[in-house]
Amino acid sequence: MDRYYQRHKSFDDWQTEEKPFICRIKASTKRHEIRKNDVQSGGIVLYDAVVLLGTPYINQTEREVRLVGYRVANVDYWIATDRHDLSAEQITFAYKLRWNIEIFFGWWKRHLKVYHLISKFNVYKMQFSE
Repeated sequence: MDRYYQRHKSFDDWQTEEKPFICRIKASTKRHEIRKNDVQSGGIVLYDAVVLLGTPYINQTEREVRLVGYRVANVDYWIATDRHDLSAEQITFAYKLRWNIEIFFGWWKRHLKVYHLISKFNVYKMQFSE
């Protein structure tokens, strides 16, 4: 997911429902660091820690999330996840794969002009499935 879908309560809900996530968050997101993980020097990963996201008593997560920060072409990206079974590098790679999918769908919509067809099909399906 991308940062436009960021809602701290969702991170808690997904963990309760055991729905794994890898979500880019806003760089300005407040975080309370609980413990820091080691980061290999010389790689793209600049930060790896277990944190609580948000502002206490306002919108802070109740459950801990893993936060991975990485840098590409002098731009920092921040990824929140519940995946502790993956390395920080694997998390950054998984998020990058999301962008490859976005590029494909962008091409598909522009060149094949199927965006409206799919949208109309989904609305049609919903009308008849109720």
